[in-house]
Amino acid sequence: MYKIKKLIKKMKNIIKIPHVPFYFVRHGQTDWNKENKVMGQIDIPLNATGLEQAQVVMLWP
Repeated sequence: MYKIKKLIKKMKNIIKIPHVPFYFVRHGQTDWNKENKVMGQIDIPLNATGLEQAQVVMLWP
C-alpha cells in the first residue's frame, strides 16, 4: 500500500492537471414534479418555478 501511495505522489508531480470545477444540475421544477407524477421518457416543460431555478443556475459562478 505504501508503494502505491508513493507512486501516486510521483505521478501527481509529473502530470500537472488543473483543477476544474464541475457542477451537476438535474432539472428545474415541472408541474408533474409538483403533483408527484412518475416521469421517464416524456419531456415536460418547466413551470414558472422551474424557469426561475434555471435562470439562477445559469448565473451561477
